[in-house]
Amino acid sequence: MADVSVTKDWYLTYIKHRDIMENKLKDIKDEGEKVIVNYKDKSLTAIIMPSINGIDTLFSELDKGGEVTLVTLNTKKNLKAVIGSWEKLVHHPKFKIIFANPYTHEKWIVYPYTHNRISQKPEKGLKTLFETVEEVQKV
Repeated sequence: MADVSVTKDWYLTYIKHRDIMENKLKDIKDEGEKVIVNYKDKSLTAIIMPSINGIDTLFSELDKGGEVTLVTLNTKKNLKAVIGSWEKLVHHPKFKIIFANPYTHEKWIVYPYTHNRISQKPEKGLKTLFETVEEVQKV
């Protein structure tokens, strides 16, 4: 299993850097494989799942209706898991997935709800996005 701490450390650095200009970040609560990010105007929950072994654990957070981010490694296995659960994921407008390669500091992001509304063939688009970032080999 991939190291959660590597993925989490990358994500924490990412959100802190994103906030440099806006300066809206209030605090971050580290709850193991879950990170709560509080901004001045909103909160979001990030689920750190370097290797997606079952996406069902994500649905308890999605069902709460808040803003949820899944942070995972950019691997073919994870892409396949997302595609396999695509029809369940597209019903959550405030949900996004970050596929990251923390070793090259690259990522791609998809909002399943939005992607599904604009794409006739979401699988093809997801595979194209996947190819824009080097696949993580250290899993």
